[in-house]
Order: sequence, then structure tokens, then C-alpha cells
Amino acid sequence: MRFAPTALVSATLLALAGCGGNSTADNVEAAADQTGDNLEALAENAANPAEAEALENQAILTRETGRNDAEAIRDGEVPANRQ
Repeated sequence: MRFAPTALVSATLLALAGCGGNSTADNVEAAADQTGDNLEALAENAANPAEAEALENQAILTRETGRNDAEAIRDGEVPANRQ
């Protein structure tokens, strides 16, 4: 279950990273936030508490990763057009 959301986030972030500049960083951060929101919505409808907690933790990790990636793009540590 953990692999699918992570793969979705990675694919989204890589697709958005193909643009360039700070708008790319903003897009990466926004995509991570949206994915986090989606994961939280899934957590609200989870079948059991353990699944809900795992989804909530994934939402937190997704947002943190998005913020870190966006910061790296803004700081020039990661080229915005990496492939």
C-alpha cells in the first residue's frame, strides 16, 4: 500500500520538474500538497485505524518531500529540468 502513493508522488513531481524556474518549484509543492490532501481523504474512509494511520503518515511524508524538493529547486541544488 505504501508503494503506490509514493510512486504517484514521484511521477507527479518528476513530470512537473520538467518545466523550469520557481514556478516549477511552486508546482512541485502544490502537487505534493494536493496528493497529501488526497491521502488524507483516503485515510478518512479507511477500513481500519492502522490503514488510516499509515495513510496519514504518508500524507505528512508526501508534503515534506514536496517542500524539500521545491526548496532544492529554488536553491538550484536540483535542476528544474532533470529527467
